[in-house]
Amino acid sequence: MTEELLTDRRGALIYVTLNRPAALNALNFPIIRGLNAILDRAEKDPAVVGVVLRGAGDRAFCAGGDIKAAREGGLAWKRGEAPLEPTLEFFEDEYALNRRMFHFPKLLIALMDGITMGGGVGIAGPCRIRIATEKTVWAMPEVTIGFFPDVGAGYYLTRAPGQIGTYLGLTGSHLNRASDLLSCGFATHYVPHDAIEGMVISFNTAKNAEEVHEIVEQFHRSPDASSLLDRTLIDTHFSHDTLENIFASLDAGDERAHQIASLMRTKSPTSLAVTLQHLHLAAGQDFDAVSHRDYTLAEHFLRGEDLYEGIRAAVVDKDRSPKWQAQADPASYF
Repeated sequence: MTEELLTDRRGALIYVTLNRPAALNALNFPIIRGLNAILDRAEKDPAVVGVVLRGAGDRAFCAGGDIKAAREGGLAWKRGEAPLEPTLEFFEDEYALNRRMFHFPKLLIALMDGITMGGGVGIAGPCRIRIATEKTVWAMPEVTIGFFPDVGAGYYLTRAPGQIGTYLGLTGSHLNRASDLLSCGFATHYVPHDAIEGMVISFNTAKNAEEVHEIVEQFHRSPDASSLLDRTLIDTHFSHDTLENIFASLDAGDERAHQIASLMRTKSPTSLAVTLQHLHLAAGQDFDAVSHRDYTLAEHFLRGEDLYEGIRAAVVDKDRSPKWQAQADPASYF
């Protein structure tokens, strides 16, 4: 197994550590393929109850996919130096892994202790047990890099209360309160960071999934009930069917609404338009339908311009000043 993916079998569970701490445990081909191999092993072994996923280091569970590599592959295609298929294959494999995990017959546990964004949400979201700590920072910030909330996130976002999912998808805002993560369904339990290791040690005694659940419940605590989500503001302004009406509502609102509108205007116009349509469709679909559309949309973005510009501005040059293209017709992406 690649050193970027560490495994340890203890008792009835397989422990998997994403081991790229310098890259905030971002997903790449070896990790995606390695996770599939581990799932194969877990599924075939009757003595294995489930798989525990965690991230190496003290900063992140998984901060997403390797977007720099995606940009390099796409730009090589644009220069005529390489085919686009290898870059597309990364997204195809990642989304297939998301679907496999969503339907996996055994217990999957995500220890979201730290940054959990993008592709990190993609592998945490399908887990039946999703544990947040006070260090968890959850987000689908793809509109910031000229992309859209992929990895099946449309399914999760549209099942959050009210218009929270639309708000998060269109602003890329972060959630770092366990109470918000629990109320939105993005986490199932809250365990303080300092109690995680004790819980993991206790897992060694579990003989079946029910006993694992019982141990998690023993370590679960009620988090601070305060929320950073203004449900009234969010539901008022993000219940509209079009971007134009959302912006009009925000522009007519209070200072906080104006700040949100200003934030959204820093995002790719095409990303905003496609994301809103994607979420509208996802609200009535099962996970697989959402995930398969993720691939269609990803291919369109890879053949466009804003994704490359967004990644450049965010993680290559880091000037935070992307020069977006004019809004494309969102219908052409679907």
